[in-house]
Amino acid sequence: MTSVPSLSTAFTAGQRFRATDVNTTNEAVNFANTAHVCRVYNDTYQTIGTGGSPTALVMPKELNDAYSWHSTSVNTSYITPTIAGWYLVTGNVQWTANATGTRRLDAAVNGVSVCTVEAPGASSIAIGQSVTTVIYANGSTDVFQLFGYQTSGGNLNTTVAANYSYFTAILLGAN
Repeated sequence: MTSVPSLSTAFTAGQRFRATDVNTTNEAVNFANTAHVCRVYNDTYQTIGTGGSPTALVMPKELNDAYSWHSTSVNTSYITPTIAGWYLVTGNVQWTANATGTRRLDAAVNGVSVCTVEAPGASSIAIGQSVTTVIYANGSTDVFQLFGYQTSGGNLNTTVAANYSYFTAILLGAN
């Protein structure tokens, strides 16, 4: 778990500014000026069955994960932030062309959906879906995931490329 630097109490007139005060202030400024982001994607298609339970979308590749919030080998559908705070979570999936049923994309915390986007799937071309929400994470055990669901009547694949099926978490503010 990454610790969020905290500033000393307010200074008073005439108080000496010590080296530890300067270092603490520098740590806080550096933390605030650093982008805390994880962006992952899937570079192979994923088959999603029709109906049933939503399927966790695997994201085995990373574009950015400087804080080790994601694993490319274990639980690749997870983003597990190590800083308690509020996160902007975005995800996208592109479905292969199919003219029947509906398509759904869910953003979830600990497997529970917090934001859902659903659309009819009637299309002769591949269609994309995006979901965006703000989610709180406790910085130790909370896990963000994307889930796909479709009702075409048969298996349906997601399409392949970093800009088609991706998942991003960005720290907005730490607690």
